[in-house]
This record gives sequence, C-alpha cells and structure tokens, in this order.
Amino acid sequence: MTSAGRPPEQAGTIIVRAGIVVYASEGVAALAGRGVGEIVGRPFSEFVVPEQRATLRDRYERRMRGEPVAQDYEVALALPGGGRRLLEIHAEQDGGDVL
Repeated sequence: MTSAGRPPEQAGTIIVRAGIVVYASEGVAALAGRGVGEIVGRPFSEFVVPEQRATLRDRYERRMRGEPVAQDYEVALALPGGGRRLLEIHAEQDGGDVL
C-alpha cells in the first residue's frame, strides 16, 4: 500500500515488432492476468477486447507508416475468463519497434 492507503499503481512495458509482442514485463503480465510466456510471440491485438482490435491495429499501422497518431489513449484488455481491464497506454516508436 502507498502512504495514502491505496495499492501501488501497476505499470508495465511491452515491445511490439511487426505486430508481435517480442518483450513483456512482469507488470504487463500481471495487468493482463497472464504469464509473460503467454504474451510474448503473439499478436498484440489478441489481448484487447474484440471491439477495439481493428482500431488498435489501424493506429499501429499508421504509426509504422510515419503518420501522426496519438501517443496516449485508453484501451480495454480482454482478461482470461471474460473480464476486462481498462488501461492508459503511452506508445512510442523506436525504429521498427513500438514500446
């Protein structure tokens, strides 16, 4: 718990290359309700609720073409068992990778 009595803020990092997760931190795994090994090697859009997948893939493709897209936005993760978790995302491009 933090000094204000709230649980600590959860955060994590993923690296996406060619649409595939090539790195996922333990924080991301905890937020997604999965193990790191269940995330790495899979398309990033698999972890988003179905109704947001096309939008997220479009944003990723536009970013990779060099078009201006928002760096900060909200996305809902699809959790195992059918739940959802709303996250605030900050995306940055580093060459062919998106962090």
